[in-house]
Amino acid sequence: MKENKKSYHFKKVSVTILEEEELPLFHPLLPEELKRLCLTQDIIALGAVGTDSRNARHACGIMVIRVISKDIMLLRWIMVAPANQRQGIGCQLMTAAQTIAGEMNMKMAGNFSEKAETNIRGSIYSFLRKNGFVISGEEAKSYVTTLGDIGREPFFQKAVKDRRTTSLEEVSSAMLMRFNYHLREEGQLFIGPLSKEKVLSDVSMVTVKEGEIKACIIFREIREKELELAFVYTDKKKTAQMPLLLIQAYHMMKGKYSEDTVIVLPCVTRVSGRLVEAMVPSAKVEQIAYHVQWSHEKI
Repeated sequence: MKENKKSYHFKKVSVTILEEEELPLFHPLLPEELKRLCLTQDIIALGAVGTDSRNARHACGIMVIRVISKDIMLLRWIMVAPANQRQGIGCQLMTAAQTIAGEMNMKMAGNFSEKAETNIRGSIYSFLRKNGFVISGEEAKSYVTTLGDIGREPFFQKAVKDRRTTSLEEVSSAMLMRFNYHLREEGQLFIGPLSKEKVLSDVSMVTVKEGEIKACIIFREIREKELELAFVYTDKKKTAQMPLLLIQAYHMMKGKYSEDTVIVLPCVTRVSGRLVEAMVPSAKVEQIAYHVQWSHEKI
């Protein structure tokens, strides 16, 4: 992508595929976890740049997209500077991304969430629908609690560290490759393919049965004193491994983090959401998430 750098020129801004050295200009528009983004052939950042009366460049908007399979491009992040909102810049970023997806014969998809009290037909969904996206799959919920509240739940007071879980680092590359294939078939690769390199920044535990990975939990720091736990399964209808992994995650976290650490539990299915509600009844619904998909064939 970078060998043939392209620009998409619009009336007010120019949208360009960014190089890593250009990212600092866009840091005010990125969350902390993306400010250290390493751009590769699979991770593309599009920047909308404008100029002022002195011809000084300023960041108007940014979009981060990630190739997660041979035919799916994930819309990871989009943000327009407050001073440039409602000027069509978000649509211009989307047009550039859809052009790239079309050239690569890929579909675009994304996971988006809004506060639980926000109507799903609100601003995010309206913007995506305007740009050709439709909701695919069931809505999911994101729960929030604290490490201390988890530890006070009866389920975790009785539970002990489970020996049937193992670190992602300890499984074979072939086993991991097969797990990623199943995730793609089940439509769960929206966090990107799992890799042993990912363990360097994220703690990953898996359950293994009959020589195959059945489920995985990934927990990572999204900001100071805030952790996110994500579950993925070879069969998202069968969530029997979830309690084992959540117990393991709790025992690993409680020795490292304080009781007031915020724990975010995104659940991609209603079944996993009901399990969280049963295991951690103190958890509150913070956001409602939904998966959207767009195909350039529809344009």
